[in-house]
Amino acid sequence: MKEQETPQSIAECQRLGVIFFRGSEVDVLDRYYRCARHEQAGAIVRITSDCPLIDADVVYETIRVFQQERADYATNVWPRRFPPGLDTEIFTMAALDRVWRDASEPHQREHVTPYFYKHPQMSRISSLTADADYSKHRWTLDTPEDLELVRPVLLL
Repeated sequence: MKEQETPQSIAECQRLGVIFFRGSEVDVLDRYYRCARHEQAGAIVRITSDCPLIDADVVYETIRVFQQERADYATNVWPRRFPPGLDTEIFTMAALDRVWRDASEPHQREHVTPYFYKHPQMSRISSLTADADYSKHRWTLDTPEDLELVRPVLLL
């Protein structure tokens, strides 16, 4: 790729010496799989970029559930009781390999983990649930209205 064709984010990573991995923009499942294989990952913690208010305690608790229950896949998303924006998912490389091979629907390839929900019998699935249902709140960054919530919290 010529220098003038390099996306600004990639150029910035290169300037700062930040390690990055590039893959398909559309087939995010393939990108996750290839990156995990490249890094020889045993497990993957998935936190999406539209969750700038992620709570480290929720992430660590989901990791604890994943490890304690020896899950193939652990999440705080299913069933949903946490606000969108605190989404944490963890899966083994072996589970990712199965999903990568078997997921064929476009939304399964774009969103990485829907295959787990549609085929719960294929994996040991564990869930972290909140003590109450907070799912009606939004802490995610998908819309201009979300940005109005997030901006003062992050002091942007």
